Amino acid sequence: MTMSGASRLIVLAAAMTAQSTAAATMDFPCERLGDEGYRIFEGIGAPTEPQAPAAVRLRKGALLAAERYPLQSPLFTFDDGALATDGGTVPALPFRTYRIAGKPAFCTSTWRETIFGPKDRDGNYMLRCLFDEDGDGRYERFRAYGELVSYSMRTGKRGQPSGSVPTRHDLPRAVALIESASVRDPNAAFAPRIVSEIRVGKVTANEVILRFISRVATLPGRSGEIFRGASEAETVTVPLREGNWISPAGRSIALARKGTDWYATVAPASTSTALLLCGGSVIDTGTSFTIMSDGGMSVIGKGNPPPS
Repeated sequence: MTMSGASRLIVLAAAMTAQSTAAATMDFPCERLGDEGYRIFEGIGAPTEPQAPAAVRLRKGALLAAERYPLQSPLFTFDDGALATDGGTVPALPFRTYRIAGKPAFCTSTWRETIFGPKDRDGNYMLRCLFDEDGDGRYERFRAYGELVSYSMRTGKRGQPSGSVPTRHDLPRAVALIESASVRDPNAAFAPRIVSEIRVGKVTANEVILRFISRVATLPGRSGEIFRGASEAETVTVPLREGNWISPAGRSIALARKGTDWYATVAPASTSTALLLCGGSVIDTGTSFTIMSDGGMSVIGKGNPPPS
């Protein structure tokens, strides 16, 4: 799938002109994702905290607009309620779709000894994924995926995987999966979301540089949404003239002068300009690709080589 490189390029209306640095257009090599257990998302939701438009004075660093879009991933559980809840003593065991060896699979990052046996039986793995080996629509076995390895924040180096391949194990009994709105993610505070911002990069006597930033955040609270690096921003240079600017996605930015100051009012956005690629396992945020597993998140800038 290919993203339009102008998806966030602001074009000037009323015969005015603007200069921008837009995201590169490129394909993602989906076939190189491997079998590490990447999450599959089925959609991008509406903004969770819509805000009314407000005029903001143009100054370096000023935040003109911010939206948060949830990445949607339906949850499933066993049709056997007693097994799913350990006899009603714990919440229903949640499953969601992952990309395993290039194919969708149902997996959980929640470990239950009564279902999966001893936690360290297969080593340090994050996921337990289900298998329907006889094709009857019920799952009889599971296997561990997504090995966790050490990572040094200081050096950025990862440890070596064990090299062992976990074996498949029998479930206590064969089960089917049902989608249920009552199933809850045990780590809801870490729910992935797309955070988009429009900020002022620089203001001169004649023009303003706007920065369009979009990334995937997974940590709780605003501190988990801090943007790092200029490579995550697309920029547009707009002359300081009163009028409206319309993006290809329909986003309107109005400039108005009050005395010696300039103000911008950004119309709210109802949808994200990010795209889901590779069957929902890669998020294209404009300047980079994000790939997620429960063991971590990989961000590949479009100026960097894709995974080999």
